[in-house]
Amino acid sequence: MNIKKTILTAVATATSLIATLSLAGCGGETETDSAKLNVYNAYVAYAEENGQTPLSYEDWLASIKGDKGDKGDKGDKGEKGERGERGLQGVQGEKGERGEQGLQGVQGEKGERGEQGLQGVQGEKGERGEQGLQGVQGEKGERGEQGLQGVQGEKGERGERGLQGVQGEKGERGERGPMGVVADDRCSLECAAGMDDVYIILCNDIDLSEDVVVTGKNVTLDLNGHKIFNTNDIWDVTDSTWALLTVKGEITITGDGELIAKDNDCYAVTVVDGGKCTIKSGRYVGNIHTVYVYNGTLEVYGGSFSVVQKYSAAHPDDYVLNCYDAAYGSGAAKITVYGGKFYGFNPENCYAEGANTNFLAAGRAVTTATEEGVTVYTVIDENDGTPSEQSGSESSQSAENSASAVEGQSAEESQSANSPSNGGSQSAQNSASDGGDASAIEGSAASSGNVNP
Repeated sequence: MNIKKTILTAVATATSLIATLSLAGCGGETETDSAKLNVYNAYVAYAEENGQTPLSYEDWLASIKGDKGDKGDKGDKGEKGERGERGLQGVQGEKGERGEQGLQGVQGEKGERGEQGLQGVQGEKGERGEQGLQGVQGEKGERGEQGLQGVQGEKGERGERGLQGVQGEKGERGERGPMGVVADDRCSLECAAGMDDVYIILCNDIDLSEDVVVTGKNVTLDLNGHKIFNTNDIWDVTDSTWALLTVKGEITITGDGELIAKDNDCYAVTVVDGGKCTIKSGRYVGNIHTVYVYNGTLEVYGGSFSVVQKYSAAHPDDYVLNCYDAAYGSGAAKITVYGGKFYGFNPENCYAEGANTNFLAAGRAVTTATEEGVTVYTVIDENDGTPSEQSGSESSQSAENSASAVEGQSAEESQSANSPSNGGSQSAQNSASDGGDASAIEGSAASSGNVNP
């Protein structure tokens, strides 16, 4: 009984003490807890000293708690404390349903235009809409500058012939032109070529048994797509027969035809006695030389030129056009090239009258291409880069490797018996001094014993 009383006295004392401490305010909670703990510890020590089992701290607290007292009067309202710091934002609640749209407010004043934003990614192209009505045509603008010419399109089909227009007034009578002559064989051709102011139209291919000599002035030969050639040898040093055509007068050759010398026989054209030959078109094939000017003038505006029989292995095509050296040096023989195509022969830089011979007219240049392994030199106008004349019928030439009768000879040796004397006959003695020509005269081209050009 005494122990229990003692314990109860201690509890009462602790309770009173705890109550007193509880009235100390907010700041005394920690002190109250400490006092409680001190009393509990004293209780435990006392109980153990007297052989009693002490209560747990929680049970001890429950045992000393008195009955709940009456609610006291409400105290005076304390002064408003300072506003605390703003707490963290709470979790956002679920989105409510959309309310009904309110009335549109009064439109505010238009603000200034902002800067243009970046262009967005282009969307896919939509389908083409129907064509709208054509708008009213605006006023005609000023004519712009002419643009660059486009690439020429392919040639269209020929349209139907239109109605004939009204005939114009009759013009004045022009000057009388050259007499027209039709030639169908060697005899009629040479006869016409002996007249002045004549226009000869070839109407057949002609196989020559001897050369055609041109003595007339102002002669035009229109090959008219035909061919002058020789099946049998016509080269003859005894009567100055060197070529298919021997020009002593003045002739212009035109038309898409051909002068084709027999392989290993003669030249296509020779100019002698101060004659003049002008070639505007056609195809010309000779041996060692295609055209040889002994005394006179050659002007080339078009056509194609090649040789079958070559001069030598070192200079196979360097003498396609050639002059008699002595006459060239004195100005009595002259070659001027304005146009044309030359197979293996560069008229701007050849050996015809010595190294670096240039037969080009002023303002002309050459371009190069390759046909069947042969270098082709085409003469063009430097100003516009185009040939000054069409080259006529220019089929591609194959590079035939005929053995040259002069391989291994010097130019002086090869020329000695191939040039005529001033009287027109071929004389080895009179031409032996021509040190730069490529005319080979030694050896036999065929079993007939004719001399190679």
